[in-house]
Amino acid sequence: MTIKELVNESICAKQPHMFPQYFSWGWIDPAGEIICPTESDKTHTSILRRLADQYNLPEDASEYHATKHGWIRWLVEYDSKTKNFVLFFNTVKFKKTPKIYNSILRIINDNADAKFYNFLYVGGSNWIQALTKQKFIDELSNFFGINHNQEITEDKPTGGLTKWFKEKWVNIAKKKGGKHPPCGTSGETRGYAKCVPAKKAASMSKKEKQSAVNRKRSAQRAADRPGRASGGTGKKPIRVKTDKE
Repeated sequence: MTIKELVNESICAKQPHMFPQYFSWGWIDPAGEIICPTESDKTHTSILRRLADQYNLPEDASEYHATKHGWIRWLVEYDSKTKNFVLFFNTVKFKKTPKIYNSILRIINDNADAKFYNFLYVGGSNWIQALTKQKFIDELSNFFGINHNQEITEDKPTGGLTKWFKEKWVNIAKKKGGKHPPCGTSGETRGYAKCVPAKKAASMSKKEKQSAVNRKRSAQRAADRPGRASGGTGKKPIRVKTDKE
């Protein structure tokens, strides 16, 4: 399999890394979601700093800081000497959940032609290594205490309010300490918050956020409900689409 074919099969679209031998790369967050790089990302660290608001990470978050707090770093490296692909995972502290196991498995399956698999944890003092995909999955399954031949179930939001409470929503209408605060608060006379899922907020530009906030405020003014002082509390919320049509 060529490098191009391997990349095309990857979960994450090909984005150049600062180190050209990395051909597929990203993170698994503490909840088990696979995080892919965007065009603006050049390193694993740049992903963390782009998502700092969403995950309440320090603005100068490092890879070591993330791996100490449940993040798993992964990458596919091309070894020019052996002409083989190597799949690496590394972390320090994480939870052995079905969701994380499934995400690791997805990455393994999407890079099935790798010739070496490596999972380092606890600062690299422990590891799982294998020369074949099946051996690696067997070892990983034993480590997680999961029988990979059985169906793996995950706890998933059921929608409605359950989904709302399980997701993290932030108010893009303002910032506190350089970050968008959680939804649920509003000034006495200011317009109500424009709340969006934190993941959505992380993908929006400053201009897109301002546009969404302005449209929300305009709708509130049209309904004569610009803020809490207008008596809007307890009434049916005014909804405005986040993305401009």
